[in-house]
Parts: sequence; structure tokens; C-alpha cells
Amino acid sequence: MADRNNTVSVDRMNGNRTRLSFLYGAVVAASIATTALPARAGDTGIIAGVVVDGDKKPVAGASVTLSGPTGRYHTVTDRRGRFSIVGVYVDTYTIEIGKPGCVDVSMAGAYATGDEIQDIGKVVLPSSNLPVVAQAAH
Repeated sequence: MADRNNTVSVDRMNGNRTRLSFLYGAVVAASIATTALPARAGDTGIIAGVVVDGDKKPVAGASVTLSGPTGRYHTVTDRRGRFSIVGVYVDTYTIEIGKPGCVDVSMAGAYATGDEIQDIGKVVLPSSNLPVVAQAAH
């Protein structure tokens, strides 16, 4: 039986009465603190694209990182060179793409809009094995 103070009396086998106080607010607060709350509709979007090499062939396994004021996101391209980062907060980001054996690429100004897919298109990730051409001194 509960009284006005949200306390419950429990009879123990030995006949002693023990009052247990349930702190409902603390229980609710603890459950909220340990549960990730989803973003509201319109707060997040998707940034997607395709990474290709200098021959326009897909680059699988390239690291893609978005960095901006509201967060940092990371993914890796699939076998077709595609990437998609879901749940990106609405903001403007710098995209950094890299893979061993390639020259890293950094692009500023990518933006996420609420409930939409922003396709940045194809990004060329040039090989770092390009020959170096030198001119002879005259």
C-alpha cells in the first residue's frame, strides 16, 4: 500500500515493518541517461558518394571521415567505392578520404540537410605512385 510520499510498507516474516522508499524520479532519470535518444525528424541527413581512382575505377576500403562543428563521422567504402553516412546532423562538414597507396583528399563545404540524401558524386583519389618528372637544369 502506497502513501502520499510514494513509500511502500512491506511486512517481513519476522513481523517488523520496513518502509522502502522508491525514488521514481531517480529510476526514470537513470533509465533515460542510459538510453540513447533518437534524433528528431529533420535533425539529421545522409551524405553519400563514390570514391574512384585516376582511371575512374572504384576504390574499395577507402577511409571516409566527415568533420564539423556538430560531430565527426567515419565509414569505409564498399567494393564499388560507395559510401553512405547516415544520421549526420544538419551542418557543413569537411570530408577527408584516404587509403594507403593513394594521395589523401580533403574537401570543405559538404553539407547535410534534414531528412535528405546529399550525394557528393564521384571523388577521385589519385595514386601516390605517380612518376615524378624533373627538368634538367640549364
